[in-house]
Amino acid sequence: TDATGQTSTIWTLGTVSGAQSATATIGSFTVGFTAEAAPGAPSQLSGSGGGVTQVVGTTVDLTATVRDANGNVVPGAEVTWGGDGTFSSPTSLSGSNGVATVTWTLTTLVGGQSATGSLGALTPASYTATAIPGVASTLEQSGAGGEYDQGTALPLSITVRDQFGNARDGDAVSWSTTSGSIPGDVTTANGGVATATWTLGNDPGDYTASAMVGGLTATFNAQVKGCIVDVDGVVEEGEWDCALEDG
Repeated sequence: TDATGQTSTIWTLGTVSGAQSATATIGSFTVGFTAEAAPGAPSQLSGSGGGVTQVVGTTVDLTATVRDANGNVVPGAEVTWGGDGTFSSPTSLSGSNGVATVTWTLTTLVGGQSATGSLGALTPASYTATAIPGVASTLEQSGAGGEYDQGTALPLSITVRDQFGNARDGDAVSWSTTSGSIPGDVTTANGGVATATWTLGNDPGDYTASAMVGGLTATFNAQVKGCIVDVDGVVEEGEWDCALEDG
């Protein structure tokens, strides 16, 4: 102590934020000191919640943790969100645990998507997601729809899409027909496409072929050319001309 009975020192706080204490002891006397160590300026930004595979248009919860140079969490730091899709808020503040959160809504397009959480000049926290098609919603079809000779082979095609128009590969397709033959079950591929060849039968008339995917059905129409004689066996006017035309 000096002539006034006082002494002093410099107390360097520890690197961990929170309550800290020190004591000064002279003989049997002890004096206590306390301090609240606050975290330093934001120095590190880390993220979690990405790396997922989800249906297009659905949501992903993202978090960004803000820390100072000593690893202490930093509350009240503003994180800015950006990237593909939309976010529940353009910015969010870190809480008492140093964590800022946001809900990320993926776009309606399939494929890789990305997002970032940014804070000043710090390296952004990066997030990724793989967006896959939603449930089958529509069937696009092509083929048939006319008048054909007996035994004609008709190429048919369907494309399976979700509600946003994304093609769905890997869907089971069941084919059936009321005339002739058609392959049974196939699987969509190469952009949600399934194909089949419908070989018409020999009986004249109007017929259909169907492709079923879950609860969806695509129907193809075809008319087989030829003459139909009444079951009474009497060739009536019109039926005789048709028979002559067919030779």
